[in-house]
Amino acid sequence: MKKITAAETIRRLDGIFTRLGYPHTITLDNAKQFVSGEFEEYCKEKGIKLNNTTPYWPQENGEVERQNRSLLKRIRISHNTNRDWKQDLNEYLMMYYTTPHSTTGKTPTELCYGRTIRSKIPGMRDVAEIPPSTDYRDQDLLRKEKGKEGENKRRNAGTSGVQVGDTVLMQNLLPGNKLQSNFGRTLYEVKRKEGATATVEDRETGRQFQRNVAHLKKYVGEERKSDEVTEQQEERRSSSRVKRPRAYPDYVVPEVKKNRKERKGCGSERTVQ
Repeated sequence: MKKITAAETIRRLDGIFTRLGYPHTITLDNAKQFVSGEFEEYCKEKGIKLNNTTPYWPQENGEVERQNRSLLKRIRISHNTNRDWKQDLNEYLMMYYTTPHSTTGKTPTELCYGRTIRSKIPGMRDVAEIPPSTDYRDQDLLRKEKGKEGENKRRNAGTSGVQVGDTVLMQNLLPGNKLQSNFGRTLYEVKRKEGATATVEDRETGRQFQRNVAHLKKYVGEERKSDEVTEQQEERRSSSRVKRPRAYPDYVVPEVKKNRKERKGCGSERTVQ
């Protein structure tokens, strides 16, 4: 703390209490930031009882003084060896939090949180690859799956047709002018696909990008487009039929496809007659 004031102390304690909750009591010395009216009003508002120690008698709060001595010793070693004291202090705290106490036989984190946090020393929990199934985990999984189905239905989400090896266009995600198209002109090839995440590679530069499949669009070549248009036109022509006039129900619908030569021949015969 750069400023040892009541306001700064309250701000720091708020961050701790937000994660761990408000304690019933706080044992503290008679420093000026702890005996101020602002700090006493804060603790009274939060329902915290203050236990002040006797002045000039640190043995009354021996547990804190013993821990401070260990911390100071570690910082002194780092200073004398020209090491980063902050990094060394973090390593010391990790070791302290995960080491069982000689009196209780429990680690400090197990007594505080109900479990021992994971450290670099392997334990029995590291052997199990899948965490044990519990009621709250199963309930959480079911609710997430139900919410996922509802969200997919609301968005009309479906299976993406983008596959590995396809040529795609990438959506322009960076802001541009209003006349800019949604997808760029650069062609990319899909190299990998894992779930909804695809890795595409620029065909010209070889640069790779990672995008969601919703931001990719299959590229259809010009030849394939023309073939598809031709097929659609042929289908429309073949499906066309001459409609019967409503005013003449006995009208015989002629066939659409007739040989032009036959029509010309019929005309010539009529002319001869």
